[in-house]
Amino acid sequence: MRNLCRLAVLLLLLGSGPAVAQVPEDRVEAALVHWRAASWYVRLGNGDVAALEADTFRDKWKALGPGGPASVAALADTASLALETNDTVTAGRVLSGIGDALAEARRAAGQQGFPELIRAYRDTVERLAGLMVMSDHRGSDAFDPALKAEVRSATVAASEAAARLAPRTPARWASEPKFRTLLQQNIDGLAAVIAAIDRPRTQTGALEVAGLISVARANYNLLFLSYGY
Repeated sequence: MRNLCRLAVLLLLLGSGPAVAQVPEDRVEAALVHWRAASWYVRLGNGDVAALEADTFRDKWKALGPGGPASVAALADTASLALETNDTVTAGRVLSGIGDALAEARRAAGQQGFPELIRAYRDTVERLAGLMVMSDHRGSDAFDPALKAEVRSATVAASEAAARLAPRTPARWASEPKFRTLLQQNIDGLAAVIAAIDRPRTQTGALEVAGLISVARANYNLLFLSYGY
């Protein structure tokens, strides 16, 4: 969504009516920042703060007027309603659905850019995190060779996905020190996982690698909080 014309196409695809206003990108971003925050606090299990952020997102999104897609507004209403009863599970699914709805609209509009790349990066990180959970390795530090190879391959895929972000970063973030720091933190965290796996077997255990993967996932979550889609 780099210019008003493309944004208008996106909103038309999500909206229910034929007339769609051209909404400045900064107003859309002002709404999305609260969607990210709501998603973040839901993950942390803090329903009270998540509810405040979800309500703010809902209000800002609806304030976009004719350019505000009805489908996203309806999902925002559902998320807010779920959080009124502290149902963070339902709210998490619905907030994720908002991201999916926007992604589908971009796909239908033929848009391939930073949002798609960071979502692809998210998928690689989640796959990696699913391969090794620290609690599964507390009783034994043995590292099965087949699992080790699979984890290394998944880490390389995540690292490559992270490296693809910088060239496609929106101009408003590209020179931002916070963004550059968080992105480098993600890249370095994944490099640390690969380095640990590549050390001689006697020097690296499964528990250490699982811990490094947990750090890598936390790094992604911090990146998502400010820049995710």
